[in-house]
Amino acid sequence: MNPEECIAALPRIEKGDSRDIFSPIPTRPEPYSLDLVQEYARFSAPPTKDQPTASSKQHESSPSQRTPQQQQQQQGQLSQKGGGNTSDPRYNCTVCKKSFGSEATWNNHQMSAKHIAAVKDAEKSKKNTNAKGGSKSGSTKKGKQPQRQRTKDAEDDQEQVSPEVTEALMSFRKVEKLVKENPGMAASVLWKIAKALWTYRQSLETARALFLLIQVLNDLQSGTGPASDTQSLPTPGSLSPTQISMTLYLSRLAFARLIVYHSPSVALHFYLDAIQGRWHIGPSDLQALCDLISTGSVPQLLDRCKDFLETHPKTEKLMASSSSSSTTTTTTTTVAAAATTASIPGSSTSSTSSVPTAAKKPTDPNLKLLTVLLEAASMISQHSSRPSLSSTPSTAAQENRSRAETSLTLFSMALVLRQGAGGAKDGNTDDAKVDDAAILRSMASVYKHLSMSSSAAACLIRLGELSRPQDDKDDKDDRVLWDLFQALLWAMEAGDFVRMQGAIRLVQSSGRWNQYQDIKDIVNIANAVISQDNEYLYNGVAHVLDHLSLLIEAGSDDDKSHLLLCRYNTSSASIDIIRRVKRLVT
Repeated sequence: MNPEECIAALPRIEKGDSRDIFSPIPTRPEPYSLDLVQEYARFSAPPTKDQPTASSKQHESSPSQRTPQQQQQQQGQLSQKGGGNTSDPRYNCTVCKKSFGSEATWNNHQMSAKHIAAVKDAEKSKKNTNAKGGSKSGSTKKGKQPQRQRTKDAEDDQEQVSPEVTEALMSFRKVEKLVKENPGMAASVLWKIAKALWTYRQSLETARALFLLIQVLNDLQSGTGPASDTQSLPTPGSLSPTQISMTLYLSRLAFARLIVYHSPSVALHFYLDAIQGRWHIGPSDLQALCDLISTGSVPQLLDRCKDFLETHPKTEKLMASSSSSSTTTTTTTTVAAAATTASIPGSSTSSTSSVPTAAKKPTDPNLKLLTVLLEAASMISQHSSRPSLSSTPSTAAQENRSRAETSLTLFSMALVLRQGAGGAKDGNTDDAKVDDAAILRSMASVYKHLSMSSSAAACLIRLGELSRPQDDKDDKDDRVLWDLFQALLWAMEAGDFVRMQGAIRLVQSSGRWNQYQDIKDIVNIANAVISQDNEYLYNGVAHVLDHLSLLIEAGSDDDKSHLLLCRYNTSSASIDIIRRVKRLVT
């Protein structure tokens, strides 16, 4: 599926929970489950009534969106302060009966939805006057027409005809004509239009604005745009190469977040383009790491990722020291702020003058490699089993595996980067702290989805080595025991004696494993499999497993409290695990 088909498949108006595609998708520790389709967190919560929204900030900063009372009040305040008559006879709007003091406010007023609606109303009233008496029936029909056009989806119609949305759509149509004349200024306006459209949940139009913005910035960056020959001298609204690069990076991330639920393959393409443009990690580099997933082990993959990040020019500083990481992040945050605050046509402030002297947030999550890697890997792995809308059954399996392998590679790079000297500090996001255990659990889920049980067990064994369970009573320690228990089952399923021994060693190193009857019994069964104790396997295993099944089905609450299976699973799922173990050993 190409991006145009993906955009056409988007809903016109976004429904469901509020989310912000211009901010990183927050992550949180995974629930007590190892299924593939696990969402760390949907999106950020909607703002409260006391918290100003993006639309309210836009209304405060945009003269074209102020009410007439506010504009008149502002002009009165200026005149009272000694400014005299600030209006200019050249900038008088006879339709709206308003005067403006500068060309910038005049241009903003001409593009406003209220002015356009006033012009249309004036034309209609003039036609009705020239007609036969301008009968009252016309006004009656005019009042009844909107009621007839309303469908069952009243909220969509209300959002569609709102003045703010109408103004943003009109501006988008005008900018489409401006692309060939001044692509730099068009790019600045498109970024603002995309944010305004998303504020009012116009997902389809937001995707179109972002995709056009990406195309314009690509042409500007490569020098192949329609106005590339005339851009040798600075023009009003032109962007610097750094602003083009950073705006293109942020636009690709926003577009990927918008379409990830509808087309994971296209979203992955834009995620990787953003990573390549910002950190120069190309497809060939990722493919070389992806090849190790099928041919190498998990430690080999992590070692190769570590060597790559330590020698890559854009990431060696993140692996070397935390001080260089914080300096780089602060610098790029200032540049990104300059790219995202480019002025609109007609404004008195240029795009370069809006660069702040000091960034408000020195650690912007959008500019953290670790945050972007985790976001891309987690979102794509959630939907790795979902085929594209236009994919055939023959290509669905290949796309599925390709997305899963790419997500594993991104998870591995994130894990290595987090464990590096600079990555540990860079890994703290604004929403939650993602630890190594959460990354390893996600990797195990994807490996299990690819039917690579041995590699999935290796991820959880590495998790147990990083966070060894202690003797004190702690839910975290029980969670590690549960992970090692899963690793033992997967290693038994794969017939991997080496990883079975590793899981047993870590389980027995905890003083709490004796408190759970199911852990003790299955560890004894695994030891019998390794030592090939055929007498116990043929005569004693069936009795032990039947006893566990009886405790799960009809046992009291006190009996189930000594079963780790019942703590992290339902009764039916626990019975299925017991039956699976019985099939493996008998």
